[in-house]
Amino acid sequence: MEDVWPITKKFLMIFQKFVSDNTLKDLSYTFSELMENVFHHAKSKEGLFIHAQKYENLNFLEIVIADLGIGIEKSLKENPRYKFLDDMSAFKKAFEIGATRNPENNAGEGLTSIKLWIENNFDAEGIIISNNFMWFKIWNENRSVIDFHKRPFILWPGTFIWLKIPKEPQKSLLNIWESLGLTSDF
Repeated sequence: MEDVWPITKKFLMIFQKFVSDNTLKDLSYTFSELMENVFHHAKSKEGLFIHAQKYENLNFLEIVIADLGIGIEKSLKENPRYKFLDDMSAFKKAFEIGATRNPENNAGEGLTSIKLWIENNFDAEGIIISNNFMWFKIWNENRSVIDFHKRPFILWPGTFIWLKIPKEPQKSLLNIWESLGLTSDF
């Protein structure tokens, strides 16, 4: 299995003087989870694409991770518990706590955490695409729109994740989990 920590450390160097220690901790968790998902679940023969950038004048940062793997819904359906779900139901289920392709080795918290972090921070935005399914939180006409959606065509052959995160999010991952009465290893 791939060790994502060396890549995560390089990624954190981009942001360490730009954000607080708490935000850096959340970014470390987010970035590690996204990369581990590629290595544990995607089965991508082409590896992955990573982009990280800070926009100092605009006070936000951007993360993109993409692979050409089997997609979130197909990966989850390899777990016998979820194999009878249709693709859209499997895609949505993957964002729930504990849903994972491999429960022996994974907790099923990565996508849930990232989705909650974006949804619970006012200025954050995100798009997660898997083949022709997507979850998004975007700003449209001065309001945020959060939705799951299925397209009649493939948007990305694998998984594509774009996150726009404010320099200092209003809520940390730990705060969000605690507000929901949950615990995790942040």
